[in-house]
This record gives sequence, structure tokens and C-alpha cells, in this order.
Amino acid sequence: MRCYALAKNVRKAVGRGREAAVTWLSESGTRMTNEALRATVISPDGEVASILLPLDDEGLPQSLRELVGGYIQAVALPGGRYMVINENGKDAPHLVNHTATIIVHEAEAIPPSDYIAGVAIVLPGGVLR
Repeated sequence: MRCYALAKNVRKAVGRGREAAVTWLSESGTRMTNEALRATVISPDGEVASILLPLDDEGLPQSLRELVGGYIQAVALPGGRYMVINENGKDAPHLVNHTATIIVHEAEAIPPSDYIAGVAIVLPGGVLR
């Protein structure tokens, strides 16, 4: 019951927008930006957190790999959103992420017999190409 209620709250909490971008010139004259993406991290222990990720083509994949602990796999969710997980998360000893599993089962994004292992990150629509 607790996982189901938590999964409903996660779906409501997942942001759909990007943070406002601020651009400035550094002392060396380099153009800097703080453009970031708000994402939701779902830990196997049920903890849910909102984080900011870089939007640049190198920073986003690297940050996602670090968070999930390996190569990334994207699972499509309704509304153009994606859940990013470790592609090889089930190959080693792992923890089942019950909250993330409920979300993808409700979305019919994976077979009923499958599950999500490890950390999952929900990204808003339009981010992955």
C-alpha cells in the first residue's frame, strides 16, 4: 500500500519544465549558463528527491550514468517523459525499486513480470532525443 501511494505522489511531483536560464560572461570572457533540468530520483529504499541536472549534451548523459551507476536505458512513460535506469542493473546483486516498478507497470511500459532494479530517474518530456 505504501509503495502505491508513494508512486501516485511521485507522478504528481515530477516536473515538466526546465529551470530558468541565466547567462553571463565569466572574468575570462567565456559565456556561462546555469540552464538546468529538474528531474526526480527514485531510490530503491523508496526515497524520492528532486534534483537539477545539466542540459548540455555531455553533462546530462554523464550525470545520468553517475546517478544510476552504469550505462543508461530509457523507459518511455506517458506524456513524453522517460524513466532512466541502469541498463545492466539486474546483472549484479541489486535492490528492487518497488516504487519505480509500480510507475512503469501502471504505464504498461514493461511486462508485468519485469521490475526496475536500482536507482531510477524520471525526466520531463522533450529532454531525450
